[in-house]
Amino acid sequence: REEAGRFGGLMKGRTVDEIPDPLSDETRAGSRLDREKRNTPEGQARLSFVANLLALRHAHVVPLIRNAGPDTGRILKAATGCVAVDWALEGKRLQVRVNFTGEPQPVPPVLGAVIHSWPQTAGRMLESEGKLSALSVVFALE
Repeated sequence: REEAGRFGGLMKGRTVDEIPDPLSDETRAGSRLDREKRNTPEGQARLSFVANLLALRHAHVVPLIRNAGPDTGRILKAATGCVAVDWALEGKRLQVRVNFTGEPQPVPPVLGAVIHSWPQTAGRMLESEGKLSALSVVFALE
């Protein structure tokens, strides 16, 4: 817990005592997968979602990062609570925009084809309004 305070601090109003003890039985039990949930409709949907993300990564990202060197990424200016990064890879540009806040926020536009957005409407909002919807992510490839 003490170590966590050295990783960029805590959110306003939070204390180190609120961080679960990684060595406690309660934390261990709460972090274990419930294998039975895999067979529920929600579990199947989550498996499909993750499989799709892995397929997208394999098709679009892995071929570009095989020969990636240092300093290929560029952090762009974005609203507080957002992240915008472009990577120059193999003559292409991989772009990510993330909004960690609960409100739409302005971020730099993406160029090229959106290869993934969550929720699915996030890419359209970014294109039409120049904002990224709340709690969303967009990946694009130019």
